Amino acid sequence: MTFNRDFGTAFILLRLLEHLGCECMIVNNTNLTSIPVKLWNPDAVFYVTPKNTDKLARYYPNAKLFLFSAEGSVGYEISESKIASDADLLSKFSRIYLWGETPRLYLLNKYMETKSAKETIFKSIFKVVGNMRGDIVKYRKSKNISGKIKIGFIGSFWLINSIKKDLHLLKYLFDRRKDDYTWDESILQIKYLKVMLGIFDRLEKDKYEISLRPYPLERKNIYQNIDYIGDKGISIDESIDFSSWVAEQDIIIGNSISTTISLLAIAKTPFINLTLLCGGKFDIYEKILPSQLLTAIAKNSPSSFEDLFNTIANYDKQTFYDDDAERLLHELYDLKSGGSSILKVAVDIVNTLNENQSGSPLRSRLPFGIIRFMDYLNLKYRKFRNRDSIENDYSFFILGELLLRAKKEFDHVIENIIKDPENQKLLSSALRNVSSIR
Repeated sequence: MTFNRDFGTAFILLRLLEHLGCECMIVNNTNLTSIPVKLWNPDAVFYVTPKNTDKLARYYPNAKLFLFSAEGSVGYEISESKIASDADLLSKFSRIYLWGETPRLYLLNKYMETKSAKETIFKSIFKVVGNMRGDIVKYRKSKNISGKIKIGFIGSFWLINSIKKDLHLLKYLFDRRKDDYTWDESILQIKYLKVMLGIFDRLEKDKYEISLRPYPLERKNIYQNIDYIGDKGISIDESIDFSSWVAEQDIIIGNSISTTISLLAIAKTPFINLTLLCGGKFDIYEKILPSQLLTAIAKNSPSSFEDLFNTIANYDKQTFYDDDAERLLHELYDLKSGGSSILKVAVDIVNTLNENQSGSPLRSRLPFGIIRFMDYLNLKYRKFRNRDSIENDYSFFILGELLLRAKKEFDHVIENIIKDPENQKLLSSALRNVSSIR
């Protein structure tokens, strides 16, 4: 789950930091506190899961901490509020990056309620950079050369097609017979599958190109064994990042809403919501979505197949993101600001470290190449040791084994970020100030 959500952003950030002259490694929970990484003794740690803060501060006391919470928020209550309300916890951070102005103001109010709060301290730590995953959409979007309308379906079958080997749905439902959420979710997924198949049956192969993006917690290989998938010419997306897939679609269809709405807004991709067709109601979103977004989604939620196919046929004439929705999305995700969010973070990390260096930083006596080789062997060993339980599990990923796949998917994005004239100004100033940082 975390791999599919965060690896693309981490890889692009790594490459941009390397472009600025830094030494970088991507680590995960498997090797986060391993001997090779501890020997490396990094100057900075960038991470996306706030719960790892205490562990990182304990194992890397000399490193500056840079946090970007990957969950984001379409509402106002976000995970960083706990940090903003705890002076001791806040003191561990060099920078906390935020998605937009609305969450910044929310956190500022939380922070100012604490004892001895100073707005200057808040401003020195919290910085709005936008949706970093949005760069993959913004700098990848390509023209449709197939001649067909590309329709992407968002998979949501993490329960009826679970990645877990030992999850047998019938037994699972027996064991959770008193858990209403489990039953409701199972029923919803089956309804969504039925509606999706009904759409597939009516879409003409010579006019539409269908792509299905399985949910990260789904078992992907099961689709390859379904004759119907092959007969209909449906492609099962294998890209690492959801954003890469979004950037290639003309229309996106799904039955749920999350922070992915900001990615669709960046891509200007029409989104058709199937909540009503699946027998659901919008009251499930009322507590988590602002009214402007709820209104926009409701306008593009057909209640019949006839309405749905009329929307598909006229997708290029639909207005999903009206002025109110775009204004709100900018407040939440800083969508209208120019330049690359990931590059802003890379440059800010370098500048922050240069400003705060005092004397020679503590470094490993071993060359970086040896550290990376030790890390590679460590991950190889851990992956072999756990070989019987890691199917569809990226906890033991080894960058070398993913490098070709990652380069194919993200190199074009990185090149476009660097070539962007607006980003060139930021890069030029950063390259003048960069020193050897890890």
